[in-house]
Amino acid sequence: MSTIALMIMVGGGTPATSIPPSATPPIVIEGNRPICEYAESTGSILPKKICKTKDRWDRERAAGKAFADQRARELTTYQQIQIQIEQRKKNPP
Repeated sequence: MSTIALMIMVGGGTPATSIPPSATPPIVIEGNRPICEYAESTGSILPKKICKTKDRWDRERAAGKAFADQRARELTTYQQIQIQIEQRKKNPP
């Protein structure tokens, strides 16, 4: 008799070395795989491990860039106002 037929007759149809469904590793979808980076935190000399999905890293970086761009525009506007004030002080209307 073949080995498979013997296992079916003795073991009830399932091989003894099969992995139970609860012990199988989770399926990782490519877009949701965590990406970990290390960042320094205040008060510690050890870097902290931060894990997020690629989509979340991209959203946070885009939000940070938008914030920096907004602050640069505000600063430029502030500087322009200060220049106008200085010019008016030098040359009153």
